[in-house]
Amino acid sequence: MKMNPESGRVIARQYRDLRFGVDEAEFVQFLEKAGGAIQAGRAERWLTRDQAAQLLGIDETTVWGLGKNGFLPKREGQVAMFSRADVERVAQRCVFGPEMIRRSVFNQKAQLNRWLKSVGVLPVTSLRDGKGKVYDRAEFEGALHLQPEPLEEVAPEKRQNHRLSQKDKEEAVAAVRSGLTPDHVAKRMGVYHSTVAKWVKELEATGRIRPGGKLEPYANRIAEMIKAGPLRSTYALHAEFMKREQMKVAYTRFSRFIVDLGFVRDPQTRCLQREDPYRTVDQT
Repeated sequence: MKMNPESGRVIARQYRDLRFGVDEAEFVQFLEKAGGAIQAGRAERWLTRDQAAQLLGIDETTVWGLGKNGFLPKREGQVAMFSRADVERVAQRCVFGPEMIRRSVFNQKAQLNRWLKSVGVLPVTSLRDGKGKVYDRAEFEGALHLQPEPLEEVAPEKRQNHRLSQKDKEEAVAAVRSGLTPDHVAKRMGVYHSTVAKWVKELEATGRIRPGGKLEPYANRIAEMIKAGPLRSTYALHAEFMKREQMKVAYTRFSRFIVDLGFVRDPQTRCLQREDPYRTVDQT
């Protein structure tokens, strides 16, 4: 904490005198004076920009923005330009990015701002070209109980199907738009966060999410075909599918799609059967 210049000069003179030796009582007296000067500095009525920034837990540029936007009246021509009372009132009324991040489950301002918007909490002002958002403290603190659980505590949801439908993907994008991060949504669904981010980007760019491949619409029919003849070879299933659907598809793509559906061939019975339906498979 900074002290005023006069207090600093007094302490400096005292310290200079101490070099020549003092008794214990004089040294204790010196420490008391030094402590008193520091306490006086803490109680200063007027604060510099740096002191105001420390009190509010923000940077000096944001303090400058608060002054420019009328949140913090300032004395012109003075280094200590901000009233301590005004700064303390702003601290009670407003909350800023660094504190908000510390108290939320989000680690990026953009993610936090998007989530706040989804629950109806909007900034009272933006200090610099849409940046430096200032929020009402009461509104922010009133919404904290609505936060999603921390990412490390998110458990993947159990689902019956290995493949994700278009509806699942659209719901994932809607969840991101509502304020959840791709990491939260991806972990909950059991896919990679880059997959969810790709869906969001694709929907924003084209207005739709492209199906997961030419075989995606035939997933249920292929599964039914396998269940009807689990002992048949993958080559036989591939040939039957192309004949039935009157379409050409590469064997490697077809065989990979069967694996994506969760089917594996039992080494003993040689039957194609589905693994644990709760196993998650990444969707690209």
